[in-house]
Parts: sequence; structure tokens; C-alpha cells
Amino acid sequence: KTTIPFSAYAELPQLDARPYIRVKKEDYQAVTNALQRAGGNKTQAAKILGLSPRQLHYRLLKLGIHF
Repeated sequence: KTTIPFSAYAELPQLDARPYIRVKKEDYQAVTNALQRAGGNKTQAAKILGLSPRQLHYRLLKLGIHF
């Protein structure tokens, strides 16, 4: 098993990560509207909201939405 020294991570390319956005109760309506517009397709709903499918899944769990 090879260990990479911490300083070597600085040389790795930076990932284009989306900033963390806290889930709020007010997001419930936007998420459900996007799901309805997308006909229940979660990938399309995520695109409507400007989220990745994984981010949408997290919001669904946090908001207790079962779609």
C-alpha cells in the first residue's frame, strides 16, 4: 500500500465541485414542483433545479419527500 504525502495533494488538479448549499424547509415546494415538471424523472428534476442527481437525492431524504 502506497501512501501519498499530504503535500502531493496540492499538485493534483482541482475538481469543479459545486458549493455546499444547506437544505431549508422552503426548498420543499421547489423540489416538488421540479419533480412534477419532470414527470417524476429525478435526473431531469435535478437539472431543472441546477443540482446533480446526488444533490437532489440528498434533498429528497432531508425533506422527507418520497416520489
